[in-house]
Amino acid sequence: MRNDTPNNSDVYPGPSAFSEIETESLSKYIGSIKDRINLYISLHAYSQLLLYPYGYTNELPDNAADYKKVFDAAIGAISKRYGTNYTGGNIYKEIYPAAGASLDWVYGTQGVRMAFCYELRPTGGNDLKSFLLPPDQIIPTSEELLDSITAMVAEVKNLGYFVKKWTTY
Repeated sequence: MRNDTPNNSDVYPGPSAFSEIETESLSKYIGSIKDRINLYISLHAYSQLLLYPYGYTNELPDNAADYKKVFDAAIGAISKRYGTNYTGGNIYKEIYPAAGASLDWVYGTQGVRMAFCYELRPTGGNDLKSFLLPPDQIIPTSEELLDSITAMVAEVKNLGYFVKKWTTY
């Protein structure tokens, strides 16, 4: 049985949002450049999923149709090189309710209209070993991820999300 006290838990979220120095620093940085972010991508391990908002509610983003187009392009591209199968979609619907995702925060509060989370290789497993990608999968995972992100960026651009949001520095 796992002990979920703050000192012993691998999933303890902290006492409040942005309570830890790493998340506080990153949130301040993102907040300082949010007007220049058109696409946010978070990388996690593991499960071979591509996810988009929301995780904390069953409501879909108001641009869900665009998310589906970008998702389809990215998922199609990730499988071309090695036949790796990714699934996913809306966090809440496709995996489970999950509050506290950074992509929900950047989409919902920072005005970033496209935000995704890749849950990288491997798929399956239910222990901590699954978080450790075998060395022989590092390069293939990186190559297929690059293919997917390239397709994602092209579709986000095609949909008009890469517009100049600022005029001067």
